[in-house]
Amino acid sequence: MSAAVSEITVRRGKMNKNKKFKRLFAIGMAAAILATGCSGGKSEDASGGSSAKADKKTIKWLHHYSEDSTRKWIEEITRQYTEETGVEFDIQAVSYDEYQTLLKAKIASDDAPDLFDLTASDLKQFKENGYVEDLSGAEFWDNLIESAKESSKVDGVNYFMPFEANASAAYYNAEVFEKAGITELPETYTEFIDVLKKLEGSGVVPIAFGAQEAWTITNDYRADMLQQVLGENPDWMKDLEARDAKFADDKTFLETLEKFKERHNYGNKEQFGTDWNKATEMVATGEAAMVINGSWSISAIQEKNPDVEIKCFPVPATEKPEDTRLTTWSGDGFVVYSGSEVKQEVMDFLKVMTGKESGNIWQNDAKRLSVIKDLPDAADPALGEISAYMNKGKLFDVSSMQNEFTGEYYDANVEILTKYLLGEIKTPEDAAAALDKKFDEIQSRQ
Repeated sequence: MSAAVSEITVRRGKMNKNKKFKRLFAIGMAAAILATGCSGGKSEDASGGSSAKADKKTIKWLHHYSEDSTRKWIEEITRQYTEETGVEFDIQAVSYDEYQTLLKAKIASDDAPDLFDLTASDLKQFKENGYVEDLSGAEFWDNLIESAKESSKVDGVNYFMPFEANASAAYYNAEVFEKAGITELPETYTEFIDVLKKLEGSGVVPIAFGAQEAWTITNDYRADMLQQVLGENPDWMKDLEARDAKFADDKTFLETLEKFKERHNYGNKEQFGTDWNKATEMVATGEAAMVINGSWSISAIQEKNPDVEIKCFPVPATEKPEDTRLTTWSGDGFVVYSGSEVKQEVMDFLKVMTGKESGNIWQNDAKRLSVIKDLPDAADPALGEISAYMNKGKLFDVSSMQNEFTGEYYDANVEILTKYLLGEIKTPEDAAAALDKKFDEIQSRQ
């Protein structure tokens, strides 16, 4: 087939730095974008040519990936696909905190993207409204590891295509650890606190927190909390949203909440004035020793300093070494809009996306774990360490469980955790009571 010009439109959503205005800002931004036909975005022609003609088929793709290396992967695979097929792409990128608001606004205004991504937890409301295509019979499943299809089912049906494996852990600057004299990684909670004290004594910030962006708070917390509460009750989040369980009655939750705040005492001073980009920069330059987040942290840090050696370890939550495991999950999945006019083109593109060439770029350039089968081991040391933990069975996989609160419950959780970390809520018990009150209010409106 003849090569075609690939016009890629990338629009970066702006972060609202004032938390009180965040929701109003996101809604306003979405309305403004929709009212102007997204005219404020910057159009970039991947091959330097003119804009696409009206008769060209175009796939609209909305995503929230912020790392440059991941966006380069998107640009590369879409460029190659356009050259091979003539199908073009209109790509819109926004911040994670604004993503859901904009996606819902676009669907409501009949401007839905053809391709977008959701977690299994968030997908439910879109499925119930008939917005997502059943992907159970798609050809791309043959390209993925055997467990991917089963772990990505929602109510027994595959509505999204998993693409990556994620691991919540502490991602650290190896040189900073070495200079601080840390030769053994912590396996118990006490050992972890000892490491933080030693790092602090060496003159660096032990943990960099980018709490200006709400999503970093929950991803920090899930590194140790999820395997504790979901290990006792896999339906923990479902039960809390249904109000069949109470935060205040959960001793394990209260213990993890206390430890969560304790490690924030070893963080940067302006945690809520620091965004994710700055937090990862602090680790890249050696100003801070680590971030606690998902495996996308590797590329986010190395983008600021390609020479930095990043390694990882599971965040200990108890005094039992056997409890110290990576929290893993299949991550977001790519979803096809049920009303898409280029549905077949999107399905064909997903098959190409799950090819080995795409998977190799994802692992080696974007520095993220792939669920594409038969790929060679990732070259990056941190990804290699994650694989080693997985091979040893030192993991707790939450892919088949609800592992994030949904909708208003998510917002309420972030709000209370924020107040707790800022000291506006003093104790774990008070935070639990506030969460129960918020969840009761949300449930009463449904």
